[in-house]
Amino acid sequence: MSAADEPTVAVGEEPSGVFRFIVIVAVFLLVGPPVGGAVVWAFVVLNMSLLDYGAPHALPMLFVTVLYAYPLGAPFAIAVGIIHAIAAIRMNQNSFLVPLVAAILVAVVGIALFVAIKPWPGTYGGEVLAGLVLSLPPSLVASFACWRLTRSVARMA
Repeated sequence: MSAADEPTVAVGEEPSGVFRFIVIVAVFLLVGPPVGGAVVWAFVVLNMSLLDYGAPHALPMLFVTVLYAYPLGAPFAIAVGIIHAIAAIRMNQNSFLVPLVAAILVAVVGIALFVAIKPWPGTYGGEVLAGLVLSLPPSLVASFACWRLTRSVARMA
């Protein structure tokens, strides 16, 4: 195959909406969980240090946290990525409010689903609040990091 036979995009031609959608969601899926896991790791190491437990195994704990971040964070990352892609492509919205609202919405829905499927009875007020406190910071940081990475793709309209 020669260079002349390779498919290219013309100079004035924009990528399709489907391609942009896939790229945005893929960035959120691939980057979001490790960023959120790193935020959780930093929070745990900071608390261990403040409570005088020390953090002798901080680096191995980082790898384990990021490894577990994919199965735990991938559904949230995909949902936030889809919300962001739809807002950017269909509604031409790419402000900082999109990742903020998307991360908060998905965190709240995720906590609500967890409480709804919880197999044991009891009160939920403290669990919901604790879940939001624990899930919002990683969700927000990951959402803003991915939003920043996809801004150029999102603006291609």
